[in-house]
Amino acid sequence: MKKFLSGILGLLLVFSFITVGHAQANFPDQYDYAEEAMNALIDQGVLKGDGKGNYFPGDQITRAEFAAFVVRSLDIKGGDFDPFPDVSSDRALYDEIHQAAAAGIVNGYPDGTFHPDLKISREQMAVMINRVLSINGVVAETKPLTFTDKNKILQKEEYLNAVKTNVALGIIKGYLNNTFRPKNNTIRANAAVVIYRVQNVLEKSQGEYSVASISSDGDINKQSEMYQTFDGAKRQADHSNEVVFHGNKIVWMKDGLVHAGGFTVFYETSRLSSDLTYVSTGTELKYLESGESWVKVQLGRLTGYIKQDVAGLKPSELAEKRSYYTVDNDVLYHHIVSGMSGTYSYGPAPDFLQEGKKYYSWDGHTFKTISGQKVGTAYQYFNLLPLNTKTSYTAEDLNRYVKNNIPDRIKQKMGGTGPLASLGDEFIKAQGKYGVNALYLLAHAIHESAWGSSCIAQERNNIYGYQANDGRECSEVYKFDSYQDSVNQVAQYVINNYQDPDGQYYYGAMLGNKAAGMNVKYASDAYWGQKIAGYMYRIDKSLGGDDFGKYNLGIATADSLNVRPKPSTSTTEPYQYPRAGAGLIIKDKVENSEGKWFKITSENSDFRSFDYLYTYNNGQYGQLAKDVSIAK
Repeated sequence: MKKFLSGILGLLLVFSFITVGHAQANFPDQYDYAEEAMNALIDQGVLKGDGKGNYFPGDQITRAEFAAFVVRSLDIKGGDFDPFPDVSSDRALYDEIHQAAAAGIVNGYPDGTFHPDLKISREQMAVMINRVLSINGVVAETKPLTFTDKNKILQKEEYLNAVKTNVALGIIKGYLNNTFRPKNNTIRANAAVVIYRVQNVLEKSQGEYSVASISSDGDINKQSEMYQTFDGAKRQADHSNEVVFHGNKIVWMKDGLVHAGGFTVFYETSRLSSDLTYVSTGTELKYLESGESWVKVQLGRLTGYIKQDVAGLKPSELAEKRSYYTVDNDVLYHHIVSGMSGTYSYGPAPDFLQEGKKYYSWDGHTFKTISGQKVGTAYQYFNLLPLNTKTSYTAEDLNRYVKNNIPDRIKQKMGGTGPLASLGDEFIKAQGKYGVNALYLLAHAIHESAWGSSCIAQERNNIYGYQANDGRECSEVYKFDSYQDSVNQVAQYVINNYQDPDGQYYYGAMLGNKAAGMNVKYASDAYWGQKIAGYMYRIDKSLGGDDFGKYNLGIATADSLNVRPKPSTSTTEPYQYPRAGAGLIIKDKVENSEGKWFKITSENSDFRSFDYLYTYNNGQYGQLAKDVSIAK
């Protein structure tokens, strides 16, 4: 889904009652303790009642409602998540639940269900809030729990740590008789108080700087001395396990991970201007360095700067979980444990990876052990393949794949195989008309529309999530006259904007990642390209494997790589690959007095009739393009 999102992270609670304007609040005396919090949220225009001054402070809140409150408060939009089977797309708060799950804020039960109408307990609320704090890099000095009913808290590490953190920060407190009552349901008044307190905790501009040490067990010990400036505190953090805090937020560390605390823009320099790309809430990034207002991070080949206030710094001692790759039956799986959490199959596993082990990679092709030892490098064919190519399959093949592979639960939901099972001819026609690979068009549609079952596919004939950004309701998303129109318009949009060098979002015509390819500016999900490549691999494998390896692939290894009509630097270049990492189709190799050259397939529609179109590996300029190893 194309997601150009805007907005600054701000914790705003929007309750589900609809009203116009603000009314004088009516609070029964027993809710005096919540009056300040509720009035503050009313003054902000975020807590709404029935228009008569009633805000129902004693009403209990469901899991779905609280998840929606948190999502709206964080302005979380976009993301990919396999929907819960007990949360249908036509129910209220479906989008909010979906986004909360995609951001890693809520999880389902062991059987995969969510139980949206169950009342949320205090311990469940603590876990959701702690995940929000964690994403934003907020940590606390915790102490052992002393509540007399602490054994009633679900005896899982995440629940116990969540309660400890919320208590330490004063967000959720115990009762006067020293009980926590973890199983008690949450009412609106208490939810307002919790959200109001979280707002205060997340006010990153407040508070002095301090230095703390972190033990190997994750215990935080803050020094008593406070500092007025970032640099002053940083100069005192001279041990490997010491970090700098600003209030309750870590703002500097020696090494670790960074989680995007909201929709996060990558900038070219620490001046935070000239954006490079963007990522969604919770995305894992490699920490390089930080300053008072910025954090330097890396994701694959891409190095850039993000704003300090949306960076959740995780020192190595606190980075409990990392996303990882595994191998199962020769297939490579990516397990995402933060942000858009979940597991998907990417493609064939490189032969240097073994089953039963975890591997780590920032770019999806260079793999290391947990200790950082490099194991090997291998690219996924369908992620690197330029998409201005043709599939080997027919319309009937594509339709047959959908009919035979659509999940049963989705088939039951739609009462049949749905729209994608009859669009093979349209995918093939669009491929011929616009030059966009039909296998990709099907894979993209499956990914964005959940096999054609999403509400915008069903109600708006929109199988690609076209213009479904900025948190729009289903009824507000762009509506196509037909599914055929959806295929044609999106194919034309993609080729013009993403797969042709003249396009405004062109970074190479392959799916790619946040460094190169469509994924740079198409989706905030850093793994959007990898996920669609996984669908392409599964479709191709099911239909016989005729597309895999059809083209010989390589990559550009330098930014602004010139492509020339002949193997000579004296010729005028018709276009450039703007970033290293762009995929190339290599047709031949040539060597002359100027160096070694690759003859490649043009990505510029105006120059595809050329007999020779080259990029080069020239001694004068260094290695500017190369063959790559493809996982098989």
